Amino acid sequence: MWRRVHSYIGLGALLVLIAVALSGAVLATRPLLEAASAPAVNAGESVAALVERTLLANPDIEIDRIKRLPSGRYEMRYGNGGRLVSGALNPLTGEIAPSASKSPLYKFMTDLHRSLFLGKLGRAIVGFAALAMGVLSVSGLLLVIRKTGGIKALFAPIRGKFSERWHTVLGRLAFVPLIILAVTGCYLVLITFDVLPSGSETPPRMPESAEELAYVPPHELAALNDIVLADMREITFPIPGDWFDVFALKTNAGHIFIDQFTGALISTEPYTLAQKTMEWMYLLHTGEGAGLWALVLLLGALMVPFFSITGLVVWWRRIRGGMGKVAGNSPAQTADTVILVGSEGNTTWGFAKELHSALRDSGSKVHIAGLGGLRPAYPAAREIIALASTYGDGGPPQNAARFEKRMAGFTPASGQGFSVLAFGDTAFSHYCAFGQKVDAAFAGKNMARNIPYFEIDKQSSQSFAAWGQQRGLALDYTPPRPKTRKLVLEARADFGADIGAPISVLRFRPVRKMRHVAGDLIAILPPNSTIPRYYSLASASAEGFVEICVSNRAGGLCSGYLCGLQQGDEIDGFIAYNPDFKMPRRDAVIMIGAGTGIAPFAGMIRQNQRGNPIDLFWGNRHPNSDFLYENEIKSWLDDGRLTAFHPAFSRIDPKSYVQDVLRRSEQHLRDRLRHGATVMVCGSQQMASAVRAEIDLLAGDVGTSLAALKRARRYREDVY
Repeated sequence: MWRRVHSYIGLGALLVLIAVALSGAVLATRPLLEAASAPAVNAGESVAALVERTLLANPDIEIDRIKRLPSGRYEMRYGNGGRLVSGALNPLTGEIAPSASKSPLYKFMTDLHRSLFLGKLGRAIVGFAALAMGVLSVSGLLLVIRKTGGIKALFAPIRGKFSERWHTVLGRLAFVPLIILAVTGCYLVLITFDVLPSGSETPPRMPESAEELAYVPPHELAALNDIVLADMREITFPIPGDWFDVFALKTNAGHIFIDQFTGALISTEPYTLAQKTMEWMYLLHTGEGAGLWALVLLLGALMVPFFSITGLVVWWRRIRGGMGKVAGNSPAQTADTVILVGSEGNTTWGFAKELHSALRDSGSKVHIAGLGGLRPAYPAAREIIALASTYGDGGPPQNAARFEKRMAGFTPASGQGFSVLAFGDTAFSHYCAFGQKVDAAFAGKNMARNIPYFEIDKQSSQSFAAWGQQRGLALDYTPPRPKTRKLVLEARADFGADIGAPISVLRFRPVRKMRHVAGDLIAILPPNSTIPRYYSLASASAEGFVEICVSNRAGGLCSGYLCGLQQGDEIDGFIAYNPDFKMPRRDAVIMIGAGTGIAPFAGMIRQNQRGNPIDLFWGNRHPNSDFLYENEIKSWLDDGRLTAFHPAFSRIDPKSYVQDVLRRSEQHLRDRLRHGATVMVCGSQQMASAVRAEIDLLAGDVGTSLAALKRARRYREDVY
């Protein structure tokens, strides 16, 4: 839902937001220039001293008001030829400049920013643009949280094409100034239309002097001598000859009224809540009087055109790379077979189009559409085929966000069956979770499965062909080869050959820098294959190398290729972001792994310069043969990057597995869980299953559960 809201509002308000943002950026330079040109005054000097200098420098004019602007400059309004004029006041000399005309550029930009030169209609449009920017900021933040895998990983590295990556990276940084600009902009527009009070409509009660006495020079009045320039915002002089009038001051605290003859303090009146709110909203929106904040607003405003352009590029790529034109696509009402596609990165559409073509060639009338466009009924269809990929934390892809809502109003025709083909990646903990939901949703409508639920890992062409054989179709589709980078093998360490279980720790140097952190994945393309194999990274890009652990499995296409590399050999690969498997920044961590599952933990411990408490539970076969990172573990224990190490080896006497060591450390683990520790598990499905059972028991002992730990992101898996 939020992605759809973000896209539609961004597209609808695109031009207005660019115009308002660019004009706002120009206006934000004014407080910076004014602050740089503001005179340096003695803030502890009294208001009376300023009044005395001004009167001495201008003996022949009638002063109406002296005002200190938020920028620190002073302005004076005075009588000139029967009318009031304003001029800049030099507070050091009391001299004035007769002309205080505003810059034509700033006047033009002010009119554009406030009303688009359209009067009240323009002000309303600008108000809606401010509201749109607020919705875009909030929805964008929610999308980033979803993409990175949770609020704790909000500032994790972002991968992807230039437009998508920097749209997200800069969006996180600009969120605070943009949401403030949006809220304050809406507030000021509502004041313009009298929806909210500004405070100016309730002026303070103006007292009167009690009686006429002999004239006293203002600079001799006691109350004016008691107020310092730092507290004064404005002083209004009494009307000459009106002995009932008084000196009226605006200070930082409120209004002050002083008898023009005695200098006595007549009354004070604090600012109303509406006046204080208006003052803060104006400051936050314009930056006037706060040069540093004006600079932040300037940079934030300049980001809006950038977000507009990059967002448009991302949207266009998503639309262009989706369904596109499909030859011979039958109408939904008359098709006998319906293909519904749920795809985030658009790769699933390639498989769907191949299926559409094969079914059409076999004589079927086929309709293909997005899964989120599920109709209330397909009266002529014998079968509905859903191709569903999973996005992020087990959720639907962007074009299937409305599937569940649409499913509630869907009524299958009599005898109508279904099939679900789920796409995912076993390297991620929520593999095919959305595909499973789609399958359950159709089954919940009492529809029969024509083909059993089927999962495809890593866009496997072989699996897709095998599924097609169940339907009597010859499906031959190979996804386009992803963009890769060259890596050169720098070093290797080999283990386990003497016990028949070879493992290699491989360290590569990327020809061009690859951004990643420990826990991310690297996808390796073996020769003559477009299907990547994924390996957990034991390094971060700051270290300048890419490190992985590879178990050389018999018949393994990629593992055999990697373990056969020699120093200097090159491979092709790319980084796959793994937001669900990042080390917490502050919490204690319980790391549990087996075999090559130590890889991401090695990278995380190596980067643990702050010394966060880490317990590592890890198992392999024999300490003399496949003790990976043995020397490094000793070093990490010595320097505090690793708190405790609990090994388990299955080919010594007595043998033990990771779950056995967990049981022996029950009390310690209970204490860790009780104090908020996060559990991280990496390794095989079999090992992970045994670990889940142990952690669930321990969690129950401290008043929680495995499910609750998962919901709180305190239980994270990278399982294969």
